[in-house]
Amino acid sequence: MKANILFVSLLTAWVIGASAAASARDKAAPADAEFDEPEYNEPEFNEALMEPELKEREALILITIQDKKGKPLEGVVINVQKGYIKKPIRRVSDASGKIQLIVETGFTYDIRFMSLTGETGGHSEWFDIKPGPEQRYSLTMTYDGSMDKEYILEGVTFDMGTANLKKSSHKKLQPLVEYMKIRPEIYVELSGHTDNQGDPEKNLNLSEQRANEVKKYLVSQGIDADRIAVTGYGDQKPIASNKTVEGRTKNRRTEVRIVE
Repeated sequence: MKANILFVSLLTAWVIGASAAASARDKAAPADAEFDEPEYNEPEFNEALMEPELKEREALILITIQDKKGKPLEGVVINVQKGYIKKPIRRVSDASGKIQLIVETGFTYDIRFMSLTGETGGHSEWFDIKPGPEQRYSLTMTYDGSMDKEYILEGVTFDMGTANLKKSSHKKLQPLVEYMKIRPEIYVELSGHTDNQGDPEKNLNLSEQRANEVKKYLVSQGIDADRIAVTGYGDQKPIASNKTVEGRTKNRRTEVRIVE
């Protein structure tokens, strides 16, 4: 295997280089001179890189997700785009921050981080994997995005004054659906919020009804209803001033919070 060959080659090169250096040193130095033995740091062998068996047209990318301090991060989702194929591959890092990604050779892969809202960005990598057997790569990616567990579901809207979820919201909710499918261990709370216009009691009821409509859509897409809690807050938690149209628009929102 290539990794084993590389390891042997590095060791051989070191031995040859060390022998040549020792020979030159001995010729130049007095006979009674004393020398410290050279330090040799053996190349680190990543056993996990060699574990999975690969088929003829498969390559392995062993990804380690870490924060800025080098600490492995669990539960980070990556979005992998294969060439021009529209549907991405998505994987999540384990407790050691690792992702074993086995891909088909002969394609270029765009690897990016994905948030609960579906946004991709930050550190990204392009892998151009040529056709050929036994290709194994080790990749470390630094995640410097937010580890917040609460998000506004941007673009999720309702008909004015009702709990009728607009069809345009379905597409905006798909990243949340996919995120919950790839992480079946998580639970979420959906919270509905309104502005302060009208009767507070009606706003409270409306906010809960809207959150319930989002839940119904998630359930229709295969998410277990027991994984989704719903709360309506009405106008109790504004994020902007209710004195302006823009502020009231921001306050009318649905949020999702991960509960683990």
